[in-house]
Amino acid sequence: DTKGQNKNSTQTGSTKSQKNWKSNNKPWESRQKPQQAGAAQTSNGSQYVHQDGVKPQCKVCSKFHFGECRYKGQSKCYKCDRFGHWARDCTANKGVQKANNASQVEVTGNLFFANCAISEKSANGEWYVDSGCSNHMTGNKALLIDINSSVTGKVQMPTGELVSIAGMGTLVLDTSSGTKYIREVMYLPGLKENLLSVGQMDEHGYHLVFGSS
Repeated sequence: DTKGQNKNSTQTGSTKSQKNWKSNNKPWESRQKPQQAGAAQTSNGSQYVHQDGVKPQCKVCSKFHFGECRYKGQSKCYKCDRFGHWARDCTANKGVQKANNASQVEVTGNLFFANCAISEKSANGEWYVDSGCSNHMTGNKALLIDINSSVTGKVQMPTGELVSIAGMGTLVLDTSSGTKYIREVMYLPGLKENLLSVGQMDEHGYHLVFGSS
């Protein structure tokens, strides 16, 4: 009958299919996944991702990831902490000073002394070059000209105290090579030190050379 013929036909086709299939007598080989960068391999071929199972911290971007950092070899801006440009070309937060260890309040700044202890007499005319200070600062108003009193804001001291900015002016320095004008110097009443910011000097095109005199 018809059902019997269909059954026989199916069995015949299955038999032919089995005859046509030939084994190459090779064991099944599972395709291995490419080894992940940063992963190690044991003696039996199994992989593990660092013994502690945690992604390593990148020395370039400080983030946790495997493999080579995409920012490797790129310049990094110390103002916005981003890669791809220098601080003098930074367009982020124009008019707002970056504070490394302080919260930002309007125009903010921070004080980070790279030098030794400073006495109160330094405000008479002694200036300190500070690599961590966000802006030029002085507490001696008499040292400035062309003071713009409309510039206001706060600067947080290392003690946590917020000091009000009472203006911004230009510093006049008499040097062996002539008179120099340092622009955008903050006036902070009560500040006992005169500080020149390395970052701001770089932005204004000055070249600083450190060494023994």
